[in-house]
Amino acid sequence: MVLHKRLIFGRDFKPLDGTLVGWTNYKWNGDGAFYHADTYFNNRNSWGLKDPRKTDIIAVAVHEIGHALGLSGHSGDSNSVMNSWIKWTDGNGNYRYPQLSSSDITNVQNLYGRR
Repeated sequence: MVLHKRLIFGRDFKPLDGTLVGWTNYKWNGDGAFYHADTYFNNRNSWGLKDPRKTDIIAVAVHEIGHALGLSGHSGDSNSVMNSWIKWTDGNGNYRYPQLSSSDITNVQNLYGRR
């Protein structure tokens, strides 16, 4: 669902449902280890690139890549790309690139370690 140039992501994505913009499906092996993810983008959306009037493909892709990396939940941090509400415009309606928050970085490092 697109509201005020923000996206909301949900868990019960149905490929033909027009309310969700993206979904990442996980696969786990028999030992419970994450080993594969497929990411889908809803083709019913009006996609754009740095166009505040359309659903921003960069914002959605960054969020879904986070899921593909193994971040299964949504962050409560409003600045996180993993928050279920993703903003791609600033308060004046200007486009802004998604940026990783400190919680995004910490959560990925918790999975893969620091470098």
